[in-house]
Amino acid sequence: MKIHFLEAHRFVVTDFDDYDIHVSGEKPVYELTALAMFVLSIARCTFAVLWVYGERSDADPDSIEMTMSWDFDHEPTRYKQIVMDIYWPDLPEKKRKVAQRMASHCTIHNSIHDCVDIVTKVRVA
Repeated sequence: MKIHFLEAHRFVVTDFDDYDIHVSGEKPVYELTALAMFVLSIARCTFAVLWVYGERSDADPDSIEMTMSWDFDHEPTRYKQIVMDIYWPDLPEKKRKVAQRMASHCTIHNSIHDCVDIVTKVRVA
């Protein structure tokens, strides 16, 4: 998996099928912290759901690219919102809405939906 940090609380994930994790980033170099890894786990779990959908609907899931960003709330400090922008160029437009619904049903989404607002968008070519 390739993770490229754009900002401290924003990264792009590609190559989900590569189980080695490759981290890069803009200057200054951002790190894959525990908080970023939590957001990354949502991306990876969502990819697993979309992979199954892609295999069943003839849309190559290997082309999926996700931009993940998040902000925090305070007192107590916690995730306020996580935004997942999924770019899937091989997905036909007519299947975009179904993919967006599917993306919001990974195990982690289902586990934390009452605690954190997760905004999910799917874009196609």
